[in-house]
Amino acid sequence: MKRLVHLLAGIVSVAAIATPAAGQRSKQIEFGAFGSYWRFDRSFLIKNGLGGGARIGYNLSDRLGLEVLGEYAASQNLAETQDITVATFGANLVLNFPMGERTTMFASGGYAQMVFGKAAPYDVTQHLVAGSLGARMFVSPHVAIRLEGRAQYRPDNPFYTDAFTGQVQGSAGISYVFNPPAPGQGGGNEPGAAPLAPSDLPAPPPPAPRPAPVRAASIPAARSQSIEFGGFGSYWRWDHLFFLKNSFGGGARISYFWSDRLSIEVAGDFTKTVDTAAVQDVSVSAVSGNLVFNFPMGDRATVFATGGFTRLVFGPDPPYAFTDNMINGGLGARVFLSPHLALRLDARAMYARGNRDPLNPTARGTWTGQVQGAAGASYFFIPPQQGRGFARQYQWYWGAQGGAFLSKTNTQPLVYDPIVGGHWLITARRTALYVAYEQAIFLTDAQAVIFDPNSSASSVGPSFRDVSFHDMRRLMFGVLAFPAQKVIEPFAGGGFALMQVLNPVVDCSGCTLSEATEAGDRAHEASSRAFFWLMGGLQINYSSKLNVFAHYVLTSSAANFLLESNTHTLQGGIRYSMGSSKEGITERH
Repeated sequence: MKRLVHLLAGIVSVAAIATPAAGQRSKQIEFGAFGSYWRFDRSFLIKNGLGGGARIGYNLSDRLGLEVLGEYAASQNLAETQDITVATFGANLVLNFPMGERTTMFASGGYAQMVFGKAAPYDVTQHLVAGSLGARMFVSPHVAIRLEGRAQYRPDNPFYTDAFTGQVQGSAGISYVFNPPAPGQGGGNEPGAAPLAPSDLPAPPPPAPRPAPVRAASIPAARSQSIEFGGFGSYWRWDHLFFLKNSFGGGARISYFWSDRLSIEVAGDFTKTVDTAAVQDVSVSAVSGNLVFNFPMGDRATVFATGGFTRLVFGPDPPYAFTDNMINGGLGARVFLSPHLALRLDARAMYARGNRDPLNPTARGTWTGQVQGAAGASYFFIPPQQGRGFARQYQWYWGAQGGAFLSKTNTQPLVYDPIVGGHWLITARRTALYVAYEQAIFLTDAQAVIFDPNSSASSVGPSFRDVSFHDMRRLMFGVLAFPAQKVIEPFAGGGFALMQVLNPVVDCSGCTLSEATEAGDRAHEASSRAFFWLMGGLQINYSSKLNVFAHYVLTSSAANFLLESNTHTLQGGIRYSMGSSKEGITERH
């Protein structure tokens, strides 16, 4: 893991030097506040919780900035016997990538200090390396909404030996930029600036000569002298003679294009696994050097073939303490989401003539084969010819979505359950009508109580009845706004929803028929309500017909409903346009 951290730090440094200035001005100060959600390392036995903090940043150049932040969160241990506080201080380098007139993506890396309290065993201080990805969406020349996902890592753990520490946070907040961004990041004239008089306006430039037409076949997929930087997650399938369980990993790559079709690439990958007997932890670091042959397949897709050398370093303990040198080959594809950003999929196989049986250090007569699949994102510092925008106005989209539904009742805490559904999205210029039908499927029966003066006993005492249920249905109506109109764009909106708990079952042991009927009526009355909802998310427009998205939905609470307080939904999905939502004139009358 240390090798991966060093590799990421080096690539960020190269990117900062190689990237041309654009997007945000140097000597710019950003101040912001945010709310956060903490997912603690499970070995800490701490409940996930909410927090908040503030940050201040200073841009050293148009692309590179420094940032410090402070954050505070309060939680409890899983047994709910001890209150725990966490104060965090962080210092980071921030690399900014403009994605349009009002949006900037960024990546950061640096140092974090986490101070736990108040009493043992949670009275420790940790020093960690940190990294994050996020986006700023400017709503005025000075104000931006900022979303960020962060992770912190250190190679040891205060509670377990031979284990690492990993903490994860997500945050959303507001940033104020004291020196407005450069044109194209925030937009609009400076507030209070006087308009130019007609006599002061510059003369219009002479019309540019029309360029000669270019044949589509001559447009290259990636320009020479371009640099590609990317990160990825991977899945490893090990040679069966190695007696290792297949595992997940991750890494980074950087490529240099010698020409429009040929590039050279260096990649680093790291994974942790165990032997098939689950008695020994094994780590594997991989470094590869490859030639890449690129073949454009249209405006937004490139397929490629790779070949080269891979060095695998196994460790840390015998018999898994050796190094393998292998040749590799692979196939893959890039799908461009914007002029600079692409999704990348890879499949690679590695081969060596001999086979090293980890239980016997002498080489065997058979060959070695390892297989790896990877998916990630790539950023091009000189944009390829793919990645242009799409016209999506007045379309009728049909979509499907799925994710997690977070709810609680008056007798049980917050739980996570799957939710699936479908929707219509009917777009105008920058707004859209949203209609959705969804159903949550509870993995275990939810438990609640309802008031019933006829009851003599329940899980919480007399005058209540226990109710169980395992499904919830939701019908949503509302309006969404798409302000950016880019390949990658945020959206937000709101509306109202009808929610219904399906088939609630009342525990009516010892009831008379009339009491059972009355209790069932009370449960049925508490099973449905109307709510307001708010939604925010991010959409990637793959084409004028197809896009993918992820969003968060918050619903209001209602009295005397089987689900108590607000509900939360995290979902991802896909939408496809079935045609125009706007009728044209087809016949003169």
